[in-house]
Amino acid sequence: MKMNALNPNNYSKINFCAVSYKKQNGNSSSLNSDAISLTQSKIDTLNSDNFQKGNTERKKIEKQISQKRIDKINTMSLFERLFKERKIIHSFTLEEIDQKSKNNNKQEDNFNTLQEETSKISTMVEELKKQLRNNDQTQAARRKKINAIKVGQYRENKGFSQIAGYDKEKDILYKYFISEIAKEEAGLKANIPNAIMFFGPKGNGKTTFANAFAQEIGCENPIYVVGSGINTAGICKSLYKNLNKAAKKANEEYEKTGKIQVIFIDEFDLVADEKSTILPELEEFMRTCYEKYHCILFAATNYPLKLKLPLTDDDRVFPFIVSQDPPTLQNKTEILKYYLNDKLDSKISDDDYNMLACLLECQEIEKKGKYSIAQIRNEICETKSESTISVDKVIENIENHPPKIINKELENYYLAMDEIMDEEPEEDEEF
Repeated sequence: MKMNALNPNNYSKINFCAVSYKKQNGNSSSLNSDAISLTQSKIDTLNSDNFQKGNTERKKIEKQISQKRIDKINTMSLFERLFKERKIIHSFTLEEIDQKSKNNNKQEDNFNTLQEETSKISTMVEELKKQLRNNDQTQAARRKKINAIKVGQYRENKGFSQIAGYDKEKDILYKYFISEIAKEEAGLKANIPNAIMFFGPKGNGKTTFANAFAQEIGCENPIYVVGSGINTAGICKSLYKNLNKAAKKANEEYEKTGKIQVIFIDEFDLVADEKSTILPELEEFMRTCYEKYHCILFAATNYPLKLKLPLTDDDRVFPFIVSQDPPTLQNKTEILKYYLNDKLDSKISDDDYNMLACLLECQEIEKKGKYSIAQIRNEICETKSESTISVDKVIENIENHPPKIINKELENYYLAMDEIMDEEPEEDEEF
């Protein structure tokens, strides 16, 4: 029988066995005291061993239980620590996400602000472009005759569109005359000069400029004034008489149409040189012709140094004097395009026109002279009986027709420029 030494009931069972043993042997005195003592000793020893063993087992179990509790506590602590760390991490993550969200919102706001500013700038740029386009259109409308001549239309056009190149001369007439006349017609205060003189080598379009200028301000043509006679005195007397008639006619036209008229005197040096008999009358007329007769005197001469009028001392006589040079390279190119565009048997590019103009320049250098507009028109671009001309024929014409404005004439022209044209009109002012 197995007995648990830790159970107290086991002690009574042991004692019971000892009593039973005594009863079976009839007399307790017959038991050997030594045996009893030995038995009791063994029992004590056994009980002591069992108790120690049980105590050891109990401690072991208690230790196991205690370790489990510790492990459980440690496990709970770890869990709580992890939970706290997770909570901190979670909290940090939320804060970080929130901060990132705020940063993103801020960046989005900045981006939206930038988009709005960009949109505003784009709007401003478009408005500026629109204003520039309007300004360009206004300038184009006011200076439509100065722009490049439209192909195939020059024969139908009037005014400055019939003159190729020479934009500087056109600008002067627009700036100081045509724009002022436009102001007066609009009821604004204006300062309209009385007279203007063009001078330069023959054949460069002084008369053409007078006609174009008259058409630009609304006249069909200028009023031509010429003199006739067998001597200088007769010519002067005739011209002055015709000049007064022209002035009265101009005033009558102004009263009818409201249009200012242009009176043109060509070869002006013939009636205003040292032999002239009407110099004071001419001076008076040029100072007052606009106020008295609503007309502008347009004079032209090849020899301005022959004039005995106060050209440089009195701005009221000729407020504006324009030197008209022989064609420059650019003007040559424009003139060739103007007269050859409808005549060439095949279309050529602007570069080809420029090359033809360079050939003219080479001839000028080699022959020591200058081409005039009239010579380029009548000799270089001439088709004679044929309706068209080839590029090869144009080159042949250039080779066969040297420039006709000779050095002596050029020297006189440049000398006149040095003496008369002491300063150029201001070009920085827009009209």
